Amino acid sequence: RNNIFLSTPNGMNYFGQLRHGNIGSSDLSEEDGELPVLKVTSLRWYLHPEKDRIWLERERRKRTPENFAQNIMLSYTASVKGLVFWEFAYDFHVPRAPLVDFFPKLKITSSYDPGRADAAAFGLWQADPFSGQHYCIFYIERTMRVVDWFAPFYLGFIPDADHAGNPWPHSYTGKELEALELVKSWYAVAGRPEINLGDQAGWQQTQNYHLSAYAVLGRYGISMQGVKHESKREAVEKAVLILRSTRFAPRAVNERWGDRNAKTLGECMTNYRWPEERESGMMHPHQSPLHGPFSHGCDMFQIYAARQVIALTHVPIGQDGQPLNESFASEGHEDRSGIESATPRGGRGYSRDRQSFY
Repeated sequence: RNNIFLSTPNGMNYFGQLRHGNIGSSDLSEEDGELPVLKVTSLRWYLHPEKDRIWLERERRKRTPENFAQNIMLSYTASVKGLVFWEFAYDFHVPRAPLVDFFPKLKITSSYDPGRADAAAFGLWQADPFSGQHYCIFYIERTMRVVDWFAPFYLGFIPDADHAGNPWPHSYTGKELEALELVKSWYAVAGRPEINLGDQAGWQQTQNYHLSAYAVLGRYGISMQGVKHESKREAVEKAVLILRSTRFAPRAVNERWGDRNAKTLGECMTNYRWPEERESGMMHPHQSPLHGPFSHGCDMFQIYAARQVIALTHVPIGQDGQPLNESFASEGHEDRSGIESATPRGGRGYSRDRQSFY
């Protein structure tokens, strides 16, 4: 028996994920088995013998942009009102062939949006200094996990004890252990991340034993650089600057690593929205994007993007990931930003920092 699914695009909902192959074995229990491969047929407007460019322009004028994208252009991203990263498109940003999800000669950078009761998001990135391309190679999101739980993804192994010296208290599912083995194999070739980026709030966010999230990571020898945005709007603008030169490995955008409640990075990128004014129904791009289940993966991306935009300005970078005053840094002073550091380091010039990143 064959099942036929029919729909016009309406964002990256369940149908959209099914159509793009984003619902796979990681979303199923062992008894569910694998989903069959779907044959996709798109009925584009230009396949109709009586429709031409004149018809297309007439339809564009009489429809709203979202309706035009949904019913005429069959766009899964532009068909949703108020999308923040409407430029993100699976066909462009997620290469399917050849399937390359790791580059052995490029160093790895981590990006972390801390959370505990709220979801926490962790991603791994690589950047090519010659082509200017950025690659997201790994993403995992979890809720109700202390920061220690993520330490193995920085280290490439599960420690014997936690940051307080107690026997390791955390457990991992089979899929999560598979993710750890994957990360471990990358670190064996390219080394552990030399730059670990995180939201500036991680320096104040209290975890166990009254330590901040990044102070806890410091107990494992993981040095964090806090990234602070002047506003959420600024964070989005920086992310858009590098989005066109960014590619996402299929595994990075599609995997939940065994947790059905976790959002994939693809879901986050295609459902992150601006707030809507109730009376007029108009979106307000000058406000902050909505904070919700789809914001954590995008925050992780924005943390990484902000650091890359800072590097492009050719200014010195301090231990908190923010630009230092150039004349101040040139005099050889240490960074005196007053932010606690898990493994203290002084301010570094741009060229040296860039070399360490790449």
